[in-house]
Amino acid sequence: MQGSIYCLGWSPDGNLLATGSNDKTVKLTRFDDVRNEFNNSQEVELTMHDGTVRDICFIEDLSNKSSLLVSGGAGDCKIYVTDCVTATPFQALSGHSGKKMHEKIKRLRAKVCEITKARLIPSLTRIRERV
Repeated sequence: MQGSIYCLGWSPDGNLLATGSNDKTVKLTRFDDVRNEFNNSQEVELTMHDGTVRDICFIEDLSNKSSLLVSGGAGDCKIYVTDCVTATPFQALSGHSGKKMHEKIKRLRAKVCEITKARLIPSLTRIRERV
């Protein structure tokens, strides 16, 4: 499926790009450090949402040094938490509707970025230097 991209985000280590779309999918694409390009052969498509994916946010899992992806969509108005190593959604949070759900993810993203700001800036700088 193809659709308009509504949101995107980089993982804290700068090696994974996630996009959310109105085709109800989240796509995870790895960035190849050696070739300095995206590796489309490793792209994963997640189809757990039943409406437009409106927001995404990466969170670093400090227990195992990997990333979690939080995504929120219209339709079911659920927030999904996905393990980026296995590309498997392992938790669905419900109880929000429309604007409330979108605002909650925005607040979550702001808090995560505030906490990890020291890690995000070097990652973005490293990515910029690769391009």
